[in-house]
Amino acid sequence: MIIGIYNRKDNVEIKGTCKIKKTKIGGNLTETIECNNYIARSRDKILLQCKECNKEYSKGKRNFFWDDKIELCPKCSLKKTSMEKYGVESPNQHKDIKKKQHENKGRNTEYETGPAVYNEPLSHEELCKVRSINAKKKWENGDYDEVNWKESANKRDNTNIIKWNKSEEAKKLRSIAAKKMWKDEKYKEKMSKIGIRISKFQKEVYESLGPDDWIMEYSIPNTNLIVDLYNPKTNTIIECQGDYWHCHPSRFNADDYHPRLHKTAKEKWEEDAERFKLLESLGYNVKEIWEHDWNLMNNN
Repeated sequence: MIIGIYNRKDNVEIKGTCKIKKTKIGGNLTETIECNNYIARSRDKILLQCKECNKEYSKGKRNFFWDDKIELCPKCSLKKTSMEKYGVESPNQHKDIKKKQHENKGRNTEYETGPAVYNEPLSHEELCKVRSINAKKKWENGDYDEVNWKESANKRDNTNIIKWNKSEEAKKLRSIAAKKMWKDEKYKEKMSKIGIRISKFQKEVYESLGPDDWIMEYSIPNTNLIVDLYNPKTNTIIECQGDYWHCHPSRFNADDYHPRLHKTAKEKWEEDAERFKLLESLGYNVKEIWEHDWNLMNNN
């Protein structure tokens, strides 16, 4: 049922007795809606009341005349379509569709509690937990031990990707996107909750050295540098180099392209070397520990 018109130009709702009529707009005879002597323009929205749930909703003027289900709000319209096609209020409730969704999302794997079932969909948190359990099992079983990381990094020619990511245009677009995201208060709140992500490897090194003597995630004064571990008594810095993020030489060739860092392994090594030189020039004793070496030392 039509209950009014939303004038988008003046941001005003016009409610009252409305009727569909033909009138001349711009010299052309067209079908439109009139409400309290106001004629809806092409950019205006039509205010409606749902026949099923009695909630108010709106439609663009063009969509109003094209839609054959104008008596129902979008939610009730989807319910009606689903009932006609599948016999349930939502396609997600249909047994075959539910099973297909489970298969697409990898829910047909074996869980700790037994094989997957399709009676109730998993929530996002439950699905993440299941994936974490399965990943840990694979690492424990050695399923990833024979993975050739070098081969997977060289599956395609990344020359054009590297050129694009280094171009000024790409940097400008990333900057614009980042500024836009940080203007969003919800994004700021989300990022503040995430905080600094510290790896398990870094925590293990920190705990083994002794929390009383070392500071984790220490900010170097008068710079924008943050180091992994710092000992004020000896003025020593330890950088915990993760194999993946710092491209361990046993897993990466110099010309391998890192898709997350948008640079080659050689460029990452050079970047880390410059960082160490800068810290040493500031008077610090700089040491590094590789994740690969740390695991070998602790496993033997």
